Amino acid sequence: VGISFTQALAGPVQVSIYDLRGRLVRRLADGGYAAGPHTLWWNGTSSSGLRVSSGLYLIRVTTQDREQTMKVVWTN
Repeated sequence: VGISFTQALAGPVQVSIYDLRGRLVRRLADGGYAAGPHTLWWNGTSSSGLRVSSGLYLIRVTTQDREQTMKVVWTN
């Protein structure tokens, strides 16, 4: 799954994947990014490297000027 975002200015970005119970599945990014467009890829694994089960997941992208949550269906 490709997760795209655009930074208006250089600064911190956090991209996290959650299950529907609100539990953190994996953090894809937590650091500084340059201004401009970026794409991160999630391969359906948890922080411990295990494949997640099929289902609905929430992707939260937080930048210095906005927060956005998207839904994604993961199928194995």
